[in-house]
Amino acid sequence: MKEESEEKRLKYFEFVQVAALHAVLCTTKLYDYAKDNSGPLKPSVQSVEGTVKNVVGPIYDKFHDVLVELLKFLDRKVFFCFLFLYILFFLVLVLFFEIISLS
Repeated sequence: MKEESEEKRLKYFEFVQVAALHAVLCTTKLYDYAKDNSGPLKPSVQSVEGTVKNVVGPIYDKFHDVLVELLKFLDRKVFFCFLFLYILFFLVLVLFFEIISLS
């Protein structure tokens, strides 16, 4: 179970999820403050809010998983790039020491 949760976690781009969460929380607080202080425009704001929820909600539900999977894919690619560079560096070092030992 722990290994499964470790696989689902992002290794390199976890900060993107954290930053997005903070942005959503700050925007939500700001929106709630503006909505509470909208005065006579409050019914209009609520009407527009309902319309936006009806239009954007299904689109968000459909593509939310795609964005998360894209972030996971990019995170895995970064890992393999680092692994490739590490192996390449190791091989260059081995080759360098072979050349030195032959001299």
